[in-house]
Amino acid sequence: MRAMFVPVFAADSAARRTSWIIETALRFERRLASVARALYAERQRWVLWLPVIEACGIGAYFSRTAEPSWWPGIVALGGGALGWTLLSRDRSAIGWRRLIAMLSLILAIASAGWLCAQWQTARVAGPLLTQPTPPLRIEGKVGDISILPQGCRIELVAPVIEAISPVETPKRLRLKTKTCPGAIGSIVRGRALMFPEPSPMFPGGYDFQRQTFFQGVGGTGFVLGSLYEIAPPVAQGGDLVLDLRHSMTARIMATLPGAKGGIAAALITGEKAGIPPDVAQEFRDSGLAHMLVIAGLHMSLVAGFVFFITRAVLALVPWLALRFPIKKAAAVASLAAATAYLVISGGAVPTERAFMMCCLGILAILFDRAVFSMRGLALAAVFILTDNPVALMGVSFQMSFAAVVALIAFYESFAIHLSRLRAGSGVVRRFAFDLLGIALTTLIATIGTIPFTIYHFGRFALYSVLANVIAVPLAGIWILPWAFSACLLMPFHLEALALVPMGWGIGIVETVAGWTAGLPKDVVILPAMPDFALLAISLGGLWFCLWRGEWRSWGVVPIIAGFLAIPLVRPPDIFVAPDGRLVAVRGNDGRLYLSSSRRERMTAESWETAAGVDQTPELPETGIVASRQGNWTCTPNRCTWGSGSNLVVIVRSRLNENIICPKGRLVIALYALPDRCRMGKNVIDPTLEAASGAQTVWLGDPLRVRGTGIERGTRPWIPVSNDASNRRDDPAP
Repeated sequence: MRAMFVPVFAADSAARRTSWIIETALRFERRLASVARALYAERQRWVLWLPVIEACGIGAYFSRTAEPSWWPGIVALGGGALGWTLLSRDRSAIGWRRLIAMLSLILAIASAGWLCAQWQTARVAGPLLTQPTPPLRIEGKVGDISILPQGCRIELVAPVIEAISPVETPKRLRLKTKTCPGAIGSIVRGRALMFPEPSPMFPGGYDFQRQTFFQGVGGTGFVLGSLYEIAPPVAQGGDLVLDLRHSMTARIMATLPGAKGGIAAALITGEKAGIPPDVAQEFRDSGLAHMLVIAGLHMSLVAGFVFFITRAVLALVPWLALRFPIKKAAAVASLAAATAYLVISGGAVPTERAFMMCCLGILAILFDRAVFSMRGLALAAVFILTDNPVALMGVSFQMSFAAVVALIAFYESFAIHLSRLRAGSGVVRRFAFDLLGIALTTLIATIGTIPFTIYHFGRFALYSVLANVIAVPLAGIWILPWAFSACLLMPFHLEALALVPMGWGIGIVETVAGWTAGLPKDVVILPAMPDFALLAISLGGLWFCLWRGEWRSWGVVPIIAGFLAIPLVRPPDIFVAPDGRLVAVRGNDGRLYLSSSRRERMTAESWETAAGVDQTPELPETGIVASRQGNWTCTPNRCTWGSGSNLVVIVRSRLNENIICPKGRLVIALYALPDRCRMGKNVIDPTLEAASGAQTVWLGDPLRVRGTGIERGTRPWIPVSNDASNRRDDPAP
């Protein structure tokens, strides 16, 4: 009987196992089918993912550590396009064939983004300064002028530099000077000290070299003495626009001196160089920094102001109002005003995005069509990414589009409900709803940009809603109408009639920014967000905002995971500057202790952002600094951490040839060490930093070192010096 029972039991067990496998497969198939149905139900919104896919290709290109060949991108584009062409023709194709066709299309779009970025790099490539220069004679054409609180910043086009061959001379130089040239396009001569663009202040930090490379600038510096004009400007189309913009900025700042003039120039011509740094910081800490960037708020207010004024004036003439479509005439006038605003403001990325969406709205009026806001935003993103792929890596593109995506997604879901609440309300209630709308819009835009604010700045303003409720209505009702009037009065040299009252409104906004920034705990400071966390939050946010079905809630999972990853990231214990002459150690109290508080303040401020601190005292001459992994013991010559084989040494003084080389698991020197002391990989000093860039160190076991040189690799925007040892052997003053 027992022999009969065993086979029956075994067969029953095998049947159960087979049943479990089949049930799991069927459950997976049902889940996959439900996802496919949800995806097909939202086919009208597939186009919204076009810029996201293109951005993935662009991001993949910029993540490389070496410049890729052209053939992989071309092959991927051709293969993806061919696969889509062949498999999408069969309308009856279902299942895997349709899936492969979609994947082929995605590959083609991503490859197109990759190739656009590669083509932009090849198009702007040019010589870069690789070493600081002594005072040299320079000559060139003034390509642009920015008025600073003290002096000017100019861009010199096609410069001729003493002792530098034409092949090695950058196409453009950006120089500070105390004497401003008379006009754009003039030929000037002078003497200047020039430097290569600074590399990131820490691994993963802001890349100045990449930004200026794509602007066509190959070096920076400052003019010694005066610039002398040796030839008058030659009229050219692009120069005329820049000269008009510069002259408008100069006249604005002459009428409104100080911070008011700098803010007014930022609102009219997009030139922010005249805003004092402390005022700009107050605007950032109060959540009003968006007012200094010409974007959707400014463009829509100017276009709307022109539209309603033009329509009202035409309506006063019955003969015109009864015979012609004055609404469309007003739309044409507003389009002209928006175009002029784009040209005068310099066409930054947020301005281009706002202009394109404004154009779509105006065209909808002209052709009696409805406006699809999210589609318009996707179209604007595709245009900008195709024309200027590197914009994807900038904070302006990321924050501008993040804010607008969040706003459109919110009002797509709740606009009907808000309209019902506002319908039939009186004057007082309608005014209250308008204030509520401003507060709600600010809150949604702030929420949408929080991850990018933390990633780029390590902080965000808590009271931004309060500041915007006051500042935004004032800008729409008072400041921007007067700004538009000032532009109309400039040809008659009467701009002061509008700029003076505009300055009154700017003064109120400036007061609000200063008051809000001074509130207790106005700014929350956090350590820098890791790249993978920002990527997870971005993709989750796009999933939540671009879809409309119930499955949009899946996007909350990566958003939460990304934010939870922030406190798990441990900031570095040691920061080393790109030139090796400034070091900071992180104490147990969270503060950064600098080897010198007088050198390289810009570098120290970037470290504060990365570590999420706002205080950076100086390392004591003698004493102990407690850190999370142990104590730093400092003397005038060196600071040490750990002991024995785990010793880390920071050498603070110059070593003579007869002094014994410092030994330790890691040696960091503020002065160039003798050659005999730089034999191992455990040494960091200014000579080695010339090639390896900024470094960060995590103490413990194992000791972890991260360097910008390895992470960035060799890209066209990274200056490569063949003589790094020629760097001066003293700390920067």
